[in-house]
Amino acid sequence: MRRKSALVLEGFPRSGNSFALRAIQLSQPERLRIAHHLHVPAQILRAAEWRVPALVLIRRPADATISSLQRVPWLSAEEALAHWLWFYESIAPAKDWYVLAPFDVVTTRFGEVIAKVNARYGTQFTPFEHTPENVEKVFQRIDQRAKAKGRSAHEVSRPTAEREARRAEVARRLESAKCRELLASCDALYDRLTGTV
Repeated sequence: MRRKSALVLEGFPRSGNSFALRAIQLSQPERLRIAHHLHVPAQILRAAEWRVPALVLIRRPADATISSLQRVPWLSAEEALAHWLWFYESIAPAKDWYVLAPFDVVTTRFGEVIAKVNARYGTQFTPFEHTPENVEKVFQRIDQRAKAKGRSAHEVSRPTAEREARRAEVARRLESAKCRELLASCDALYDRLTGTV
């Protein structure tokens, strides 16, 4: 991230980061300098310190974890949940600075998210028009990037039939007592951050 970044866009992996990045890029008349995809709290904390507009994406912990385990199968479920908890606990002190956007809003009404960013920071980003055509353009850009990096279908940062078919199998990895305990802590933090308590 640089002080001249127009926006910091971060979240735990598999929380809509690639979709949000490509959607905002698609909507702007000119290229923006966006700090993104580091998946570390320091990016958000620095944005707050430097007063750079920041958008934090958040997805329900079980869903984000299952998607992460599909992409990185050698990761343990406990590690993924602990990382989710660490990420969002670490940025909680800066919550008055960043705009928080839940995954379901990012992936269905991203124009509203950009409007909220504009209202919060006085920016003039062009909101994404969430039409089927524009969503397909975003998915095409995601696919092009994945192909250029040699990624397989389970690694692509968007919904696929292959991943959906494996979801229940991967979800069973969250059934241990330690995972249930971690998931309860993650869910409580999710509810607190998103205001659903």
